[in-house]
Order: sequence, then C-alpha cells, then structure tokens
Amino acid sequence: VISFDQKKWIGWKRGKVEIDKLFDKGSPLFKDFPRFEERKEQKELAKMVKDSFDKGDIALLEAGTGVGKSFAYLVPALLLAHVK
Repeated sequence: VISFDQKKWIGWKRGKVEIDKLFDKGSPLFKDFPRFEERKEQKELAKMVKDSFDKGDIALLEAGTGVGKSFAYLVPALLLAHVK
C-alpha cells in the first residue's frame, strides 16, 4: 500500500499543473516516493499524456524499456480523475 500526504498535492490540479515540474526533484512525487527517479523521457511522455487529456485528443505514444511509461500515463490520469 502506498500512501501520501494529500495536502502537499493541493494545487496540482488539471490546468494548473506544469506536469514536467511534477516529475522534478523536490516535487511531491520525490517526497512521497523516496525511490522515485528523475527521468527526462518519462517527464516528456507525461507532458504529452496530459496535453492529450487537456485537449480531448487521442494519443498513440511509444517509449522504450525503462522510461517509466506506466507512471507517465498514471500520474496525469489520476490528476484528471481527481478533478472530475
């Protein structure tokens, strides 16, 4: 079970989130998930996913092994679900 302090996440809402900053060191991800690693490709992929959600587009995205695809898809999806 993974738990986190929701108070740290206030303000990380759709439209207000700079998703690439969410994947930077010092963000709630790093504070709540100590083994989380900064990955440039993951950050870029998450930004594409969020942009697609914001526009209501469908995106077909591909990334290699070790990029962190699951989290790159999951974080923007959770943020979107949280505000709906």
